Amino acid sequence: MELAGWIAASRFVNVGGQTAFPATARLDHMDFIAPMFVGEVAQAFATVTFASKHTVQVTVDVAAENAATGEVRHTNSGTFWYVSMDKKGKLCPVPQLKVETEEQKKKYDAALASYKNRLAESKSSNGSTVMCDTTGNSKQASLVQLMHPSDCSSAGIVNGGVLMKLMDNAAGIAAFRHCKTNVVTASIDDLDILHTVSNGDIVSITAVPTFNSAKSLEIEVVVHAESLMTNEKFVCCHAFFTFVSLDSDRRPAVVPPLLLESQEDKDAFAQG
Repeated sequence: MELAGWIAASRFVNVGGQTAFPATARLDHMDFIAPMFVGEVAQAFATVTFASKHTVQVTVDVAAENAATGEVRHTNSGTFWYVSMDKKGKLCPVPQLKVETEEQKKKYDAALASYKNRLAESKSSNGSTVMCDTTGNSKQASLVQLMHPSDCSSAGIVNGGVLMKLMDNAAGIAAFRHCKTNVVTASIDDLDILHTVSNGDIVSITAVPTFNSAKSLEIEVVVHAESLMTNEKFVCCHAFFTFVSLDSDRRPAVVPPLLLESQEDKDAFAQG
């Protein structure tokens, strides 16, 4: 999905002889509506729905096709934000989006409202993001991986989809450890890429359960990166993943209650 969005954003920003590289900045929300099975054909449809001076919003819808029966199902949708950059990492101007139909105007207005809200939130928080301290948490799952050229765009920046895949893997491990059943991703919220990651960097992904209801479990995921060339360490990504526990018949199962050991655990649970 992120790659489909990146392609749509790349086509949009590269006009008039400009050479720009969209860097994934944010995933507002992603809903997993229906499962996709082995052997089915995945189809991703990406549409640019909003553009500001330096950013592009792309809506991506995914469908699964059963090649044997011809049945097509809508499986998931997501809204991605990209920042237009040149090879030196500097911001590039984004062309104006032509809004021609009533449906396009409706999506543009909704995206504009979301864009303004994000700017207001960023100003009120001075650009900071509140995250749980996962150090030494016994419930956490962690992954560490070196970024390779195959993980990057031609500009040497790690593709957002690569980070999202690693985050989902870590969250899935944390969810499985807690539920001890098959778990599936139900939604992703507020995935912010706070800093670009480059080829050769090391990323460390930490996932911790923070909230549960009777049938779902929320996992907070934080990604740290380290440059081997400069030894710089930074937080590059943060998001919340929601998982559903399934029984042997693939039906929703009861999620065991979280054990809230510290005040921070209780605060995170209350916010969920």
